[in-house]
Amino acid sequence: MYQGGKGRKTILLIDALFLLRPSILIPCWTVFIIGNFQKNGLDFGPPFFFGIGGFTLLMGGVYILNQIFDRESDRINKKLFLLSLGIFPIWLAVFELAICWIIGVYLALRVSSQFFTIYLIAWILGILYTIPPLKLKAKPFLDLVANMAGYGVLTFLLGAVVRKGFNTGLLIWALPYAFAVGGVFVNTTIVDIEGDKRAGEKTTAIMIGPVAARYLSFILVATGVILALINQDNLALIAFIPSLPFFILAIIKSKRRFDILSFRLPPFILSAVAGIVYPPYLLFLAFIILMMRIYYRKRFGLVFPSPVGG
Repeated sequence: MYQGGKGRKTILLIDALFLLRPSILIPCWTVFIIGNFQKNGLDFGPPFFFGIGGFTLLMGGVYILNQIFDRESDRINKKLFLLSLGIFPIWLAVFELAICWIIGVYLALRVSSQFFTIYLIAWILGILYTIPPLKLKAKPFLDLVANMAGYGVLTFLLGAVVRKGFNTGLLIWALPYAFAVGGVFVNTTIVDIEGDKRAGEKTTAIMIGPVAARYLSFILVATGVILALINQDNLALIAFIPSLPFFILAIIKSKRRFDILSFRLPPFILSAVAGIVYPPYLLFLAFIILMMRIYYRKRFGLVFPSPVGG
């Protein structure tokens, strides 16, 4: 698949960057920024950049690990081609994972002891989510709880403790995001039902079926809206309320393209809201999305990211 010499090395380097899955790093960055902003505004001192850099490398490594263990289901579901189709060498993926985690730990340690403690919990959760025998991602409802805890609570807390000490009040502020993340996650498991079944995995959507999963997804996001109202969290409300119709549409239409719409657009709505508090973030996102469009078009002939396909 690779060209020789310098061209091969360039392609390997570019593939290595996209092996980190920037499309799902975006929600991580977004919740991290919002967690940092809540209550006292953004703080862009060195700890912030050490923190978000270390967190990016942590999650990038987790995503590589996930792709290594999920090659069969990814091949069946026709996604994440680099490892599932053998395009990117497994040994090189393992090496990249190790480098990410080594540098990520170094950066996290430079923030604070509280930050590193939460970072360590997130790291352990990411491993338990992916690796047998526990492999939480293949356990119904535990896959949901793990995503709510990881993306919703721990990511929010990591952003928050960069600038202030941990307190239980931060957990209350994280809850709306946890439920919204849970709603988005449930619908992602619907489109992967066929591949997960054939790979011998049992997710929430497989356990309760796609119809019930769509209703559960809506209930979780609606709960996030209610909690945001209680917290008087205007940022969450601005993002979650416009997202609700997509989950209702997924229930009404009961088709794959509307399931995809329901889990692809809401994270970008939330990211746009994060851009309200930090406008340069929008420029960064535009650059990342443009690079993804170019990469996937030239590498695989796909239009990605796309709201309902790719």
